[in-house]
Amino acid sequence: REDRTTPTRVGALEGVTGLLLGCGGYHTVVAATRGFGGDSVVFCFGRNDDGQLGLGDAENRVVPTVCSQLDGVHVQSMAAGWAHTVIVAHKRQTEQPTFGAGSRISLKDVVSRGDFDAFFAFFMNVLLQLMIIRQLAAVYLGGSPEAHAIVLDRVLPGIAATLVIGHSAMMAQAFLATLAARGSKVFTPQPHGINSMVLFAYLQLIMSPAFQSSGDPAQAWGTTLFAACLSGLTQLACVPFTEQIRKVVPSAALFSALAGTAITFLTLNFTFQIFARPFTSLVPLAVVFMSFSAEIKFPLGLPGGFMALLCGVALGQLNSVFEFEPDTTGSTADPVALSPPYLAIFEVVQGAQQFGQVLPTVLPLALLTVVNNMAALESAAAAGDEYNLQMSLIIDAFATIGGAFLGCPFPTSIFIGHPAYKKMGAKLGYLGFNMLAVGAICFSAATSLFLLYIPLESVVTVLLWIGVVITAQAFTSIPRGAAGSVAIGMIPACAAWSLELIRTIFSALPGRTLQEVMVAAPQLYLDGLISIAAGYLLVSLVLSALYYHIEERRFAAAAGWAVAASVFSATGMMHSFEVHGNTVSSMVGWFPSQRSSVFCFVYLLVAAVLAIARLCSGLQEDISLPPLPVCGGGGTDSTPPPPWTPGSWDSLDPSHVTPEYIQRDLTNPLLTEHQTLVMQ
Repeated sequence: REDRTTPTRVGALEGVTGLLLGCGGYHTVVAATRGFGGDSVVFCFGRNDDGQLGLGDAENRVVPTVCSQLDGVHVQSMAAGWAHTVIVAHKRQTEQPTFGAGSRISLKDVVSRGDFDAFFAFFMNVLLQLMIIRQLAAVYLGGSPEAHAIVLDRVLPGIAATLVIGHSAMMAQAFLATLAARGSKVFTPQPHGINSMVLFAYLQLIMSPAFQSSGDPAQAWGTTLFAACLSGLTQLACVPFTEQIRKVVPSAALFSALAGTAITFLTLNFTFQIFARPFTSLVPLAVVFMSFSAEIKFPLGLPGGFMALLCGVALGQLNSVFEFEPDTTGSTADPVALSPPYLAIFEVVQGAQQFGQVLPTVLPLALLTVVNNMAALESAAAAGDEYNLQMSLIIDAFATIGGAFLGCPFPTSIFIGHPAYKKMGAKLGYLGFNMLAVGAICFSAATSLFLLYIPLESVVTVLLWIGVVITAQAFTSIPRGAAGSVAIGMIPACAAWSLELIRTIFSALPGRTLQEVMVAAPQLYLDGLISIAAGYLLVSLVLSALYYHIEERRFAAAAGWAVAASVFSATGMMHSFEVHGNTVSSMVGWFPSQRSSVFCFVYLLVAAVLAIARLCSGLQEDISLPPLPVCGGGGTDSTPPPPWTPGSWDSLDPSHVTPEYIQRDLTNPLLTEHQTLVMQ
């Protein structure tokens, strides 16, 4: 045992996640999760003369020791005092199913009343997606009769087939886990489907540009199918490296790319649509806020999404009578007919010709999906259902790939709402009910029947709320002090959305084109706007990671990201573009343009500067703080501690580490997250 004057890794805690810390006078308690979806483990170490470690004795521990008395509980929070520890925990939720001879599961352990409640809540979200896809996907494919036919006869049946694959696999996974539990619990399947944020990213960043460049809705659909297939393959490739991904890519960078896309492509367009039709949308929006944010319970236990739809239907009928605003409900319904899934092998292969165009968008979105799935499994484990991470990622990836070959152009993902459905009492049945309901609607071309009576702007209120929540979570789920890296990482998404809006305006108005305005008005810096927007998801990851590591004074890691940015620029995956009229296209390949060469060289310069900063860390500027009186252990010491200097941890006298000294430095806005945590 020896004192340490510099931060030192705790080897016994390698490989654990989900850390909760409690620091007492001379002891530390750590609640962690081994791997993803693993058991909760409580480690105790330090002084134990008063039994504060909870290990059943009074012997000190110099290495983290597992507290076996807390096995099988989920730790919510903890606090440690001078000689005591308090942990708030609860037993994992368990169910006691009835098993017959030979471990056969009974019917009531497959379907219960809770499955109907969970199905209704889950199905409402899926129904909203189907309605929006039916309405908007045809628009992004050009709005022609051929585009509508592709959506009705190919895309929607493909989505239903994808859900059949994914739901069946998730139900089988839960069923096998229930059998393996040997009567101790019934597992609730993980909710699975199309992620709304990724859905709109694919519509606006892949399907729409593909149609603009080709003018052929079938070709644009094929390009998007290939992009979805590529996403699934990328997820499969990431399965062995999930831990490395979490370590290499800062969470702030991932959240910034997610939040930027959510607040722009998922939220802003719908915000404009809602305020353009306030009569039929603002009341449903308020209902959504009351239900999902304030968690208000409605009569008869009706879900908030359903109440919002009922309000939209009622207001839509009033609007059709009094004409407060233009009616947006559908005038005719699609003819109800059998629409089986279509085997789209040829379209996927043909779409592979656009590999270079879709890769800058698909790669980071696939990475975000993997991280989202990992978080979803942690959420399920916290509710008591611990699934294998690798198997869950493989199921999701194969659902995406299989769905692409059956006509679904959107990747799937695991949702984080598992604890809510388990709390409702859902077992295996709710996914089966959803699979049957979606199949009945999509395989019969009946989606437009809902659009006859429900104004679309009352539907998108739920998606607006989702976008806002995703953005808010980006700032609340990151390490302390990393908000700046999230903010700067959102700028590329804002640029990409602005470029799409500008390009759409130029396309709708006769006269000058975007290309002509770029030449005639260089003071608008449209070339800079397009540079940030080209491969904006990768740009977002790079900018946010650079900012995060530089702020934390991790110059070596920041230099590595600068080198990666140089490679991305050299291959045209970001910053490289060409403009023809109102069409903006990516240029992928080795040094496809002079711009890519410049960015490649500049990022290498940035990496060199950061490497020099790493070698010359002594050149960092000192931070001098005003002296404060220090309260020692046995009295008052009027001698102020020396000013704290970044990088000089070795010279810090432990006698100066008193509450007043710590409080003084914790309020210093120039401290980084790492330095603040070490002082805490």
